[in-house]
Amino acid sequence: MAYDEFRTEYDAVMEACLSAQLDMNGLAVELDRLRGLAATLSPTDQAQAATDLQSLDEILTMARETPYTDSPAYNEANRIFALANADDGTPAERITRAQEGIQQLRAIADRSADQQEQYAILRLTEPLAMLIDALQTAPPGAR
Repeated sequence: MAYDEFRTEYDAVMEACLSAQLDMNGLAVELDRLRGLAATLSPTDQAQAATDLQSLDEILTMARETPYTDSPAYNEANRIFALANADDGTPAERITRAQEGIQQLRAIADRSADQQEQYAILRLTEPLAMLIDALQTAPPGAR
């Protein structure tokens, strides 16, 4: 299997997440399937696939750790996180998208009256801040 074929499968799973067509169990099954596909790639492509799978892993982990998976505010926040965390575009575009995502997530958290829900939504900003830092500090050739 070539990486572009893997990426097509990955993109379909990510789209299913964004459109709420997968529940936590469905995402876990899809992650296992994608890991199996990634194992068939070349070592270089496996490294890229691992980065891709990490994004889905983060979504699954956050969904499992929060009791707000059915909350409209959390669902909106999760959708924004997935869009802000997308790995397409130039490093500058990705940084801007992640920064805008953090602002949107903070606004959603501010609207929530439940402190635990606010915290769960704000936790989604952490991976985006780490992404921004990584993109800003990476050497130009590694971006």
